[in-house]
Amino acid sequence: MKKHALISALLSVNAYAAPELITAPGADTPLYSVVVVDSRKLKTSLRDALAQIPGEECIAAADTNSIPSCPGLTLAGTYSYNMASGFVPFPDPNDPRKQLRVDGIKIKQFSNFQVPGPCTVVNGTTTCPPLPPLQIVSARFNRPTTEFGFTFRANRPDLIPPFIAGFNVIANGQDLGFVPVQPDGVQYIGVKAAEGLQNVSFRPVDYQAVINAGDYGVIGPFYGDKFYYR
Repeated sequence: MKKHALISALLSVNAYAAPELITAPGADTPLYSVVVVDSRKLKTSLRDALAQIPGEECIAAADTNSIPSCPGLTLAGTYSYNMASGFVPFPDPNDPRKQLRVDGIKIKQFSNFQVPGPCTVVNGTTTCPPLPPLQIVSARFNRPTTEFGFTFRANRPDLIPPFIAGFNVIANGQDLGFVPVQPDGVQYIGVKAAEGLQNVSFRPVDYQAVINAGDYGVIGPFYGDKFYYR
């Protein structure tokens, strides 16, 4: 009897401990924008400038191709991006019809790919750098964290079909499986774990590979906007 009770208790603990997929951030989960700081254009202290932006911030060194530095975690496979469209910007508190602008601070998005350098023309021949490989997005946490996720688009508003069909998600070493996503619109994907998150990864699955060959092993591109974690 005691043995059965112990087994039941262990199963209950394991069930409780398993990370869970979520499709919306918690009501009080902080958001983190990706920002680039231009100290030459600051008209106040950096602290006061950042305080004008809702939520918290991850700092990127450049408009593109820079891995954001976020408090409490280390990102990989995630790069600042300068041209994503289809996300709703913060409104100007003085005029909600306008976009929030803070001198010395540029709010950016992120992607799972780097923007290649410019093409060059030598003696009439155009040479373009190879496209950098698409990446799995991952986060490793260095402070107690129970929830992590981000908003994203699976497409660009002016392009059909979408770039990705969904994500394969792994949290704390546990495979949470494939999560399909909608072909259009701003969406959210995340993970929560009451016992705490140590690491999490999101592998975006290429839409065309799935549709044309049923292949879920090909990484596809996507655009992200805000991180949410606590």
